[in-house]
Amino acid sequence: MKFFLLLFIFFNLLVYFWASLTKTSEVANNSDVPLYNQAILEILHVVPRTIIEGTSPIKDNKNREQKKESVLCLSIGDYEKDKAVIVGNSLAGLSEYLFVIPNDTVVKERYWLFSPAEKRWQDSVNNASSIRSKGISDIWLIPKGKDKGKVSLGLYSRQSKAEQKLQELRGMQINVELSNLTEKKYSIRLENIVKPNDIFKQLSLRFEDSEPNIQKINC
Repeated sequence: MKFFLLLFIFFNLLVYFWASLTKTSEVANNSDVPLYNQAILEILHVVPRTIIEGTSPIKDNKNREQKKESVLCLSIGDYEKDKAVIVGNSLAGLSEYLFVIPNDTVVKERYWLFSPAEKRWQDSVNNASSIRSKGISDIWLIPKGKDKGKVSLGLYSRQSKAEQKLQELRGMQINVELSNLTEKKYSIRLENIVKPNDIFKQLSLRFEDSEPNIQKINC
């Protein structure tokens, strides 16, 4: 009887250990299985800051293009440099940027006849007197600046006319030279105009008798 009792206990222990080993094996196998379905795995993307803040990049680009189209830039006039500066000053503050720039397409050429300056001022005065004594009264002795001492004998718009006068003066034994003066015209460039109506109002006040040359340009 005692023998059967021990055999029963041994059999129960054997079943208990077998059951424990089977449960441990299932846990180990289940730990290798992913917690999601690999067949429908979703790919994540980095989201731009603009989208997070509620602003679409496409919409932002359209706004930029509209702003660019709404910006107005103008080129005004073909002026002598001094006048261009004066007109530019009257338009200051009506645009974000204002430039007075040389206009390479509009060039004015003039031809200047003059008698060279002497080393001393008194000698230049005597030279001017000598020229007048030969019957030429329309002259000007330049008193200062880089051309001080020169005797101006005329300014011509046509080269042929200037060269003809040059030969005539040299025939009268006058020391004379011919210089080609190239003068550029200047334009006022206005960029990112803030108040277009004020610009046209200011131009109409300044140019009552004439209409200024105004061109729309790329900004």
